Amino acid sequence: MPRFRIAVATAPFRQPLKEAIGSAARMGAQGVQFDLAREVTPQEFGTTALKQLVHYVEERSLKVATATFSLAQPLYDFEALDTRVHAITQAMELASRMNVRQLTIRVGRIPDEPESREYSRLIDILRDLAQLGNHLGVVPCITPSEDASQRLIEVCQLIREGVIGIDFDPAGVVMTRRDPVQSLGDLHEYVQHFQFRDGRRDVDGVGVEVSLGRGQVKWEETLALLDEMRFSFWGTVRRTTGDDRIGDCQRAIQYIQNVAMGM
Repeated sequence: MPRFRIAVATAPFRQPLKEAIGSAARMGAQGVQFDLAREVTPQEFGTTALKQLVHYVEERSLKVATATFSLAQPLYDFEALDTRVHAITQAMELASRMNVRQLTIRVGRIPDEPESREYSRLIDILRDLAQLGNHLGVVPCITPSEDASQRLIEVCQLIREGVIGIDFDPAGVVMTRRDPVQSLGDLHEYVQHFQFRDGRRDVDGVGVEVSLGRGQVKWEETLALLDEMRFSFWGTVRRTTGDDRIGDCQRAIQYIQNVAMGM
């Protein structure tokens, strides 16, 4: 049996929060992932409300597994930079209060030039977030955007104030014309969260998300590598397109379990 546990991202369900949690419980997930920018926010969930939410989740035999913070702009974009960074620090504090240990962030494509102001700004921000995460017990995890593995490794190695992890998205790797198994192997030392998401490239080379098991991710090889890595963090099923997202997530969980049992 795999060492990892399976969560599901509830925000894409487009349901009221409690209804989405119920959907996650019925499909056999072990945990839920909340979006702390749009779904469970520091502004709406004070101490009492947060305790009630965590209790509601645990009553349904679930855990608040991980959290994500969605950004509308690259992390290093100068416009509204202070506001953006402050919002992320608030999200990390909220995650800590829920005993969540990984916060995933799509920071934007890593700038090509290490000497550029954007690259320096990104590293400075990540250093601050890593230091805060070290204090709070929350690891900021980068969700890559068309970034080569070596570039991601270089960024992680530059951060010494705390830990920066990788949120590995095999669908994103496929859609950018790369091999998820090779990329996962390259990044294995830094991966602290895994997205169970599938994708393919269409005839024009355009990447599209598809239901898990219907894309170009080689799940038998991928799960075997996760087992070889002794990956013991959370993996989150995420379905951001399609007309039956809840059904697709339920089928994805069953598919993962079936493949893992056959290993």
